[in-house]
Amino acid sequence: GEALPHLKRLATRYPRHWEPHHLLGAALLNAALPERALPALERAAALAPPGRPEPLAARVKALHMLGCAEEAWEQVQGLLRRHPRSWHVLLAHAELAPRFGEVGEAARRLEEAFAREAPPEEVGALARFALARLLDRLRRDPRRVLALLAEAHRLAGHRFDREAHQRRLRWTLEAFSAQALSRCPPRSRGDLGEGLVLVVGMPRSGTTLLERILDAHPRAAGLGERDELQALGRWLRPRLEAGTPLERLLREPAVEEAARAALGRLRAAGGGAPVLVDKMPTNFWWLGLAALLFPRARVVHLRRHPLDNVLACHLQHLSGAHGYSGRLEDAALYHRDHLRLMAHWRQAAALPVLELRYEELVAEPEAQVRRLLDFVGLPWDERCLRFHEGRRLARTASYDQVRRPLHREAVGRWRRYRELLPPEAPELLAPWLDEAAPHGYR
Repeated sequence: GEALPHLKRLATRYPRHWEPHHLLGAALLNAALPERALPALERAAALAPPGRPEPLAARVKALHMLGCAEEAWEQVQGLLRRHPRSWHVLLAHAELAPRFGEVGEAARRLEEAFAREAPPEEVGALARFALARLLDRLRRDPRRVLALLAEAHRLAGHRFDREAHQRRLRWTLEAFSAQALSRCPPRSRGDLGEGLVLVVGMPRSGTTLLERILDAHPRAAGLGERDELQALGRWLRPRLEAGTPLERLLREPAVEEAARAALGRLRAAGGGAPVLVDKMPTNFWWLGLAALLFPRARVVHLRRHPLDNVLACHLQHLSGAHGYSGRLEDAALYHRDHLRLMAHWRQAAALPVLELRYEELVAEPEAQVRRLLDFVGLPWDERCLRFHEGRRLARTASYDQVRRPLHREAVGRWRRYRELLPPEAPELLAPWLDEAAPHGYR
């Protein structure tokens, strides 16, 4: 985001050079804006010399994100014929390969590329993530998968500050303790959040899937990952840390006005739909605040087998904000504390919470979707089971998965890695692994 205005100026200043347009398109892709990336990448491709396929390879990803998988696949096949050794082309092929049944071929090509040479620095992490995910899909060599991921996360610069994380957790539990929440008078005026659904959970737990299921209902609108609740929290936190009591802070007209404005933005984004779905997974940090500002909102907490979820985070190239994904033991710690925080909100905050299990959702979709619709106050609609037919763009790492019907491919992945997990990971999650047994997790 910070780079975009600089890259726009660079492309304007050097309109006949391909690199600025390519960098601008790549940055827009990283910002999950493929519809804006496409013109910049097409401009770069028109200007680039014949030996530089990078803009065309990035264009393949933009098409894929926009739902044009067939066109993207046709493009990448041509690129493979013309540039069989380009790392950028190989990565574009690897990303599309699962959809078109070429996982083995994509893995073979990447293995041969690694045997020839080390990937260039700008794709070093991406190449290792890509090969690790392909080998995981093929159920091959778990030890090599984890070695590739360790190097990929190192190159990506993922770091997790455990002490800062624990300070944040302690502050949240203290600032929004049961006693602090009970001292706050019920909010009785303004927009109370009627129809707002907050979908929370760990990244890679299925929150995008859940949002897409609800978005398929004609009376609901999926809003993607919105920042309104967290922005309110960041705005209020310094005052709370300075000692202003929570109950006094909430009586200030500016807070009422800010809450009303935030909900106004959400409603505008929802285009008049009575049910609005905000699927920012990490809103679980701020559910105490949500209970006070939006007391008529509802929370859906999506849970997945803890070790499957930890591995899924580790396999994905998440942003730097998710530095815990770089080490399995850090991801397990973060997952544990997310569950501890959700247990606290269920006990201390007066928000209705529905807990859905990913494994149960994919095993018995109609029964679980009926539970979900009942909870958010929507009548049954068959279209929710055909969510993958929708054309709306998903701006998360799950943009391809949510265009496929529900499947159970990722259930139980952790068993293949059981003997290779650092002991700290299952130890941190032990209470929740025991609790997971009735759901078929063991």
